[in-house]
Amino acid sequence: MQWRRGCLLAAVNLATAIPLIVYMDWQEARYSNAYLETTVVEAAQESATIAFDPCRGMWASYAPQEQVVQFGNFPAFLATYWRMECPPRWSVAGVRHINYGLSTPATRSAQKLIDLIFCLLIALQWFLLGSFPLTVPTAWWREPGMLITLCTALATCIALIPPIDALARLPATAAFVAWLYWAFVAACRTLRFAWKHTADPLLRRAH
Repeated sequence: MQWRRGCLLAAVNLATAIPLIVYMDWQEARYSNAYLETTVVEAAQESATIAFDPCRGMWASYAPQEQVVQFGNFPAFLATYWRMECPPRWSVAGVRHINYGLSTPATRSAQKLIDLIFCLLIALQWFLLGSFPLTVPTAWWREPGMLITLCTALATCIALIPPIDALARLPATAAFVAWLYWAFVAACRTLRFAWKHTADPLLRRAH
């Protein structure tokens, strides 16, 4: 167990995720207040009420900052569905009945709780990933965990520069691909371990 490496990766990835989470909360508060004021004015001028469901037939668009955090911390994101519209019921956001497509000041405190849970899961996932690396290559940057961290850190730096923040999707996508590679290696090792401790002994006994 390489707990120092796990602590380092957890600290670095939290340091990249938290600024973007705070930034997105600030942006959402701004636009939510502006939208609320516009809605109140329009409601005073119109008497008709129109039912609106963003979970039906709508195409969601996510900011580069959101995608950087989601792709860079994919396991924690799958558990929480952080900042996703219409999250599934089994996710943390679904259990808390949080729909980021219908964000209001009343639900903002619940969304902050999801942010906190998401950060805790980020720290946990990176501590475990760093403490128990799947591979120990000759070059440290070839290990999936370090590659994901480097891509996410680069994406974060770009995402914090408004004129070019859309370019952050490129290294974020690279981090997502690295997660897929990590999942592939983990699956292969799991199958090898299962074969070694179950099927292989049975075949030897049969012979």
